[in-house]
Amino acid sequence: MLSQRLSGLMGRRSEPIRLRPWAWVTAGGLVLSVAAAFGVSRQPEPLARPSAAAAPVFGLPYRNVEGGYAFRYPAGWAVRDRGTATTVRAPGRRAVVTFGLAPRGDLQEAERSLVGTIRDSYRRVRLTVIQVEPVGGRRAVTIAGTGMNRAGVPFRFLAATVAGSGRNRSITLFASRDGEDVMPTLQRILDSFRALP
Repeated sequence: MLSQRLSGLMGRRSEPIRLRPWAWVTAGGLVLSVAAAFGVSRQPEPLARPSAAAAPVFGLPYRNVEGGYAFRYPAGWAVRDRGTATTVRAPGRRAVVTFGLAPRGDLQEAERSLVGTIRDSYRRVRLTVIQVEPVGGRRAVTIAGTGMNRAGVPFRFLAATVAGSGRNRSITLFASRDGEDVMPTLQRILDSFRALP
């Protein structure tokens, strides 16, 4: 299950990316960045260092009817809607999750577009993993990697493009490089994602 591998996907890896033959073409032109269209600020904000804190109460439901998706998030995290895009921020900005619409059509092409946006917005973006595995019961392409925001703060990210009937959805998860304490919560948010009928 994808969520069980999130820590591994977003973790530090030294081995090369291992892709299926078709994915070499897909990953060759990928440049990761987060576009405003996906609900992420064009001016990336520094991620704070993690602090030791008790695990948050999890399970507050959230629906973005305009975007056609739902998910759950922990108490104490801030949620902001902007049309079809939703941003969820951890206290202290240790992690950010964005949900939104992805381009229509081919899933790999939509993921390529999402990744291109991430590369345009951030520096030193490096891909570590690409895989095809369901998210929320739907076919999805997921890419993990590392990068640095404009303030020079390193981060890890996971970008998923989820197939939808009529419209694809995108999910991006960003965490500070040493934010191990927030990984289980990010896994639960990703697990809770569902496309609305």
